Amino acid sequence: MGLRAQRLGRGPLHPPCPAAGGTPPRRRGRRQRSDETGKGEWPLIKVSVITDEISQDFERALDVALEHGVRHVELRGLWNTNIADLTGEQVARAQELLKARGMSVVAIAGPVFKCHLGPEFKGAGGDTFGHTDDASIEEHLEILERTLDMAEAFGTKLVRVFAFWRAGAPTAEVYDLIEGHLRRALERAQRRGLVLALENEHMCFIGSADESIEMLRRIDSPSLGLIWDPGNASALEPASQVFPGAYERIKAEVGLERIVHVHLKDPVTTPEGIVRFTEFGKGELDYRGHLAALARDGYQGAISMETHWREPGMTGEEATRRCLDNLWRLIDEAGVRSSYE
Repeated sequence: MGLRAQRLGRGPLHPPCPAAGGTPPRRRGRRQRSDETGKGEWPLIKVSVITDEISQDFERALDVALEHGVRHVELRGLWNTNIADLTGEQVARAQELLKARGMSVVAIAGPVFKCHLGPEFKGAGGDTFGHTDDASIEEHLEILERTLDMAEAFGTKLVRVFAFWRAGAPTAEVYDLIEGHLRRALERAQRRGLVLALENEHMCFIGSADESIEMLRRIDSPSLGLIWDPGNASALEPASQVFPGAYERIKAEVGLERIVHVHLKDPVTTPEGIVRFTEFGKGELDYRGHLAALARDGYQGAISMETHWREPGMTGEEATRRCLDNLWRLIDEAGVRSSYE
């Protein structure tokens, strides 16, 4: 079925999921913390996970998330289907599963603009989460409409976009072209009162903090925010410079409020100089310090586990369980209040 045939209309596929209710059980072993830490004035940090990092079985992914004290989720792939391609029946089932568990969706992690900027800008490509990277920009605008539908259906305002496959460092011409396409996408999001969240992706033209700053300066709109992914940024500059340096530059140049979502994955550099991802909390980024800085600075969004790591023979569930355990440990050590406090 083609992209246009799969469109189910501009409005919500189903009524939005109601606000999360109930109180799921706290993760086993989760340490209680009182205001004696002195951090009671810090805002609550929402802990989230991208569900298909656990499993494509959406029900199983939700149950594992809850076991680990996570009641907010980010949607990318469900039942081996890209979020942009879910049927009405799948959306209804997902809504039921979320509602039954008192869980909420914080972002739609779609594949929009993970495509080539033009025939003269053929990048290497990468993971498109079930979509072809040969799709045209116009087709990606149709995919955007579907992800906007999903945001409305699942009751979130954030819809992820990218900045086209990287073919060298972005030039002024490249920035101009990307800005133009993002503005077209932004008009569609603004009509619905939604926010585009541009992820800094090292395989795309906007990959580093400085590249992100340039685009956020060009499009100075509350309807365009940044998914800050320090792991991705570490593929373009050393992790020791990503935090605190790159993070502080974003704050100073465009303001913390432009960071609307954060992805968590941990880089490690091989002896050959290749950056890969490893078990969260055991890589090169100072996540303890970064979590504390986000809380101290008043970050209002979610932090979302994007595992991106497996040991040989390990399932996504096993890997993500370990990473979530490590995340809670770092949250405790950093003295950060989470959304379960």
